[in-house]
Amino acid sequence: MGGEIVTVPISAIKGENVDELLDMILLQAELMELKANPSANTEGVVVEARMEVGRGPTATVIVQKGTLKVGDCIHCGSVYCKVKAMIDDQGNQVKSAPPSTPVNLLGWSDIPDAGASFRRVKNEREARKLAEESTIAARSGVGEPSADDGEQESESSGVDALFAAISKSKATTYKVILKADVIGSLEALQGSLEMIESEKVLLEILQGDVGQVTKNDIKMAKTSGADVIGFNVKLENGVMGEAKHLGVQVFQNSIIYEIIDLIKD
Repeated sequence: MGGEIVTVPISAIKGENVDELLDMILLQAELMELKANPSANTEGVVVEARMEVGRGPTATVIVQKGTLKVGDCIHCGSVYCKVKAMIDDQGNQVKSAPPSTPVNLLGWSDIPDAGASFRRVKNEREARKLAEESTIAARSGVGEPSADDGEQESESSGVDALFAAISKSKATTYKVILKADVIGSLEALQGSLEMIESEKVLLEILQGDVGQVTKNDIKMAKTSGADVIGFNVKLENGVMGEAKHLGVQVFQNSIIYEIIDLIKD
């Protein structure tokens, strides 16, 4: 503590020393000469992403380089965005976002991953092309074992694989379909559920998605014999009636620990 490392005791509950913390961050940034070029090609990072009713896929981003403007096209992994609107942290629409500015972007082709980087490209055609190439590359990189992998697999098969298959067939499988409000929550929920250990029951997450629980989710759950778990999301009109008719269980909660306990039970 002390020395070159700034230490500010704060209390989020009481709101103590938050202003002092911000002042120290600004002072440290000035001393370290941390600067961004507002004229550079725009780059940034996705903080959180969600599916909003009436708006479609939206994402909160922070601009790290350059200045993002309405009408710009950006590429972010397997998705792209032609910025239709930008909303600041006060809920106001803005026309431009310089470095270090957080904004909510509208106009995404799909929901981007939280933590993914984005950059501005010349036009929508280039953004779409880059997104498609990323999607193809991601698909081709999955499930392509090398020759060495094949040899190792054949060596490890046999008695061990037979016992593993027998134990798996004896275990009961509990299947779930997850729906969450934002990508970050979905990732945290999936990670927590996959850490649940049980010798008698295997947990299988059939699908995880962002947005409200829909009738399609209920139909998929009926077909696959799964329960639907909703975290901090609403239900589409008529969902409970459809679930009752098809005999599908729907669980909703806004506290992640209670959902984990529910799955454990």
